[in-house]
This record gives sequence, C-alpha cells and structure tokens, in this order.
Amino acid sequence: MCPHRGLGLDDEGNQPRELTAANANAILNLATGSFGPQLTENLVRSGEILSLSREQVRPWYEAKRRKAVAEGLRRIAEEVQQCFADATG
Repeated sequence: MCPHRGLGLDDEGNQPRELTAANANAILNLATGSFGPQLTENLVRSGEILSLSREQVRPWYEAKRRKAVAEGLRRIAEEVQQCFADATG
C-alpha cells in the first residue's frame, strides 16, 4: 500500500494540482492584505472560476467519492464474509 494514501497524494507523493491550488488559496486568504481574494477576483469576475470548478475541481472530487464508495463497499463485503464464516465455522 502506498504510504501517501489518505494524505491526498498520488502514488509518487505529489498533490493534485487542484488540491495544491486550494491549499495555496486557503493560506493566501489567511494572509494579511487580502492577497488571496485579490488573486481570485479576476477568476470570479470573468466567470472562469465556474469552468475551473466544472473541469478540474468537480472531476477530482467525483473520483475521490467513487474511490471512497468502492472502498466502503469492499470493507462491507469483507465484514459480511467474516460474519458468515463465524456463523458457519
């Protein structure tokens, strides 16, 4: 198992570009002088933030959701198998 799993990193230990941008934005929003909002103002005004959300952010979160659901189903299946094994064993 990759030691980076659960940290938002890929198998090589790199953060997805969207996550890196989100982290940078969060840090900049905490900075004095409202530097973060100044950087994103043009994205909001131009509407580009919507296309970035649809084309980059949403697919990343949807893939993360699919992975989480698959892992949850796998764990449930293991638990059910173990319950049957214990009941018949």
